[in-house]
Amino acid sequence: MEIYRDKETGYDIRVLTDSESWSTKPYFDFECTTVDDSRAFVSESSEGRRHLWFVDIETGEKTLFLELEAGDRFSVPLNREFGLLFKGESKRIYRCDLLSGDQVELGEVPFCLSATSGQTTFLDGTLVASYQHRRKFYFIGVTDLKTGRCEMVYRTDQWTNHTQACPTDNEHILYVHETGGDAIQRMWMFNQREKSNRPFFVEQENDWITHELWSRSGESVMFCRLFSAARISDDPDELWMGKKDGQRFRCVARGNYLHGAPDASDRWIVADDHRTGWITLVDLETGENHRLATGLFPSSGGAHSHPSFNRRGDQIILTLPFSDKNVQTGVIDLNQVDAWVKKLNS
Repeated sequence: MEIYRDKETGYDIRVLTDSESWSTKPYFDFECTTVDDSRAFVSESSEGRRHLWFVDIETGEKTLFLELEAGDRFSVPLNREFGLLFKGESKRIYRCDLLSGDQVELGEVPFCLSATSGQTTFLDGTLVASYQHRRKFYFIGVTDLKTGRCEMVYRTDQWTNHTQACPTDNEHILYVHETGGDAIQRMWMFNQREKSNRPFFVEQENDWITHELWSRSGESVMFCRLFSAARISDDPDELWMGKKDGQRFRCVARGNYLHGAPDASDRWIVADDHRTGWITLVDLETGENHRLATGLFPSSGGAHSHPSFNRRGDQIILTLPFSDKNVQTGVIDLNQVDAWVKKLNS
């Protein structure tokens, strides 16, 4: 396993993979490691096929976990100790044991054409995801574990994805109206108990909102408000946190950011930026930025670093878009970052 030292920051970056095909971490709104943080999830894509590997963070040893077919979606929701697999051909949903790999069928969505998001769960285990109906409209589906049946709780003509159940309650569902770019109103919050739907962070003219995810506490949603990255103005981009009641929002950081993910304490954020190639650790208590890595310039959206914390919050898992070889997956240990260690022990 290769370990290289960043020329500007001096921090060691462990390259977990050495694949001839692209090797990427999961999207930053899902867990990216096993329960004990000993292995990272890595997806490899080649010749139209995808393989999901578990890679030992200390040794780089790879274990094949799943072979994914067209239309399949695998995810490990925040705070959960199991994976969820939607099979595109059968439209069935399975719970996957992260140790044994055993699969147990939980339900099916026979009337969908495809899933447009990964599976997530309410606190009580109820499954939540978004889909395209076989008649081509989009809907949010809630699957009851007792019956295995999926109920369409919300329907729309708008492409719906990034759908995420609140990890700590049984009612809030965050989802977005996807355009592939800017949206007039991107983020929405559906309340399953009330069967109500409302905009989340009402957008104004020239607002470009994107890259949203729940905090692990389930009390807040983090998202990016783009300015310079979207070429709207020369103003710095912003990271925002909003309470799930939709009443309290605050800008928590300004700088070169594209994706931002909080740790379990909501004190630290790790963020990437495709223009500078930087990975940055942000201390929300002081507003200080600590640059972790440089020179990571993605060639496309699929090569973005999408950094996020492991479950303990002491390592950053990220995709590494190298310019001289295929995209790989790596890890940055925060125990080598003096500012993080001092604040942790203070």
